[in-house]
Amino acid sequence: MKKFVLYTLILALLSPICVFAQDAEETEPVADSVITESKNDQGNDIININRRWKFQLLSWDTKLTGHVQISDDDNVNNAEKITFGKDISFSKEKIPGFRASYAWGGRTTFELSYANQDHDGKLSVPRKFNGKNFDVNASLRLQNEWVDLAWVRKLSHSFNEEGHEKSYFSGIFGIKVNYTNIELTNPVAAGLTVGARAEWAEAIPIPYLGIEGGLLMGKSLWLKANCRIFKLNYDEYSAEHHDYIVNVAYRLNEQNKNQDWFFNVGYRDVNYDISGDGDEVLIEYKGPIVGVDVHF
Repeated sequence: MKKFVLYTLILALLSPICVFAQDAEETEPVADSVITESKNDQGNDIININRRWKFQLLSWDTKLTGHVQISDDDNVNNAEKITFGKDISFSKEKIPGFRASYAWGGRTTFELSYANQDHDGKLSVPRKFNGKNFDVNASLRLQNEWVDLAWVRKLSHSFNEEGHEKSYFSGIFGIKVNYTNIELTNPVAAGLTVGARAEWAEAIPIPYLGIEGGLLMGKSLWLKANCRIFKLNYDEYSAEHHDYIVNVAYRLNEQNKNQDWFFNVGYRDVNYDISGDGDEVLIEYKGPIVGVDVHF
């Protein structure tokens, strides 16, 4: 799968060129003290610049599903599929997450997010993994983490009678670097201090495109949706990824303060499906999310 990692890395490095070309045409940032939130009747491209920074902490209540099939480098046909939830069970867990963003110029925001998952379980059936045989009750540990850098470009927006933004629609380009580490260890046999062990680890950069939008319901409640997708097929390699979020955000303080505080609740669906060189990795997370974010 190393060739596939190279292909996606090259694509990830080349794709931002068009984004930076677009950003170069934007106006320079105005001073933080300038309040630019308005109806924008004169076509001013700068909005909400007095709220440059946004930080979000969230908790994701989800369960891992999918499967993994890893072959030996010398024989790509000797792997057996391990299905999560059938051949091995993982408990449901709460996954913490972090997101930070910075508004630059008028309509562009740079966004950085991070999440880390760590799962432990035992096989219920014997399986072959990375060229080695593993028995019932073999221990499997799966670590999955990603770092996500995104460019968000606001394409349209509208304002209410008080001059506050009431809706928006944005386009997204990003690169998500996904790192997965899978380790299997056999139970210790009589007279031995350790059992058979095998490990597979890969860091894959995944470029994606997406859209997001929001609608203000009343004075304090936002309805939001976010969709990010990627699909690539090259030779015997393929990869698909999606990240869907639907949530509502309730304002916890009055408008026109130095900070905006919101409580978020929603649902998130994330999928990674990568295959090549006889290997297959399908990782899926679905479940409700809650969080708090602050804008200042």
